Amino acid sequence: MSSVVAYTFKTFPKTSLLEKEFPHLFIFDKLKQDIEPFCAYLLKVKPDFVIGVAHSKTKSVFEPIAINNIHGHKISAAEPEELALNTPSCPSFPPSPRPSNSFCNYSMFKIQSFINQQQLPSKQIFAHLMLEDIPRLPKIIE
Repeated sequence: MSSVVAYTFKTFPKTSLLEKEFPHLFIFDKLKQDIEPFCAYLLKVKPDFVIGVAHSKTKSVFEPIAINNIHGHKISAAEPEELALNTPSCPSFPPSPRPSNSFCNYSMFKIQSFINQQQLPSKQIFAHLMLEDIPRLPKIIE
């Protein structure tokens, strides 16, 4: 069975629904402060999958890439313009047609950069989900 560490944000409307699916749920409050302890935890447990979840009101999508940009500014001058995220082989949702450039993207980019730098075996998946699709998310790693 695959080991999974999931994360979301304090703005997610129903963290209790995510906690039912992912007992090891990390909730980012102050994103820039919380990334470091989260990455330290990843280094310690080396999960097979890191799954990030944010809320979507319109449709559920996977994010195939994280871009080195947040609100028009580079996240890291030493990093490439984009980092590939893991796209499930049997996705439950389509890929996003365009990358995010908000706090969701910031988290994806920083975490994927850390996974790459530390050469962790972890595969990061990020989804923007409508609440009714939350139960479908764990099936992507079965």
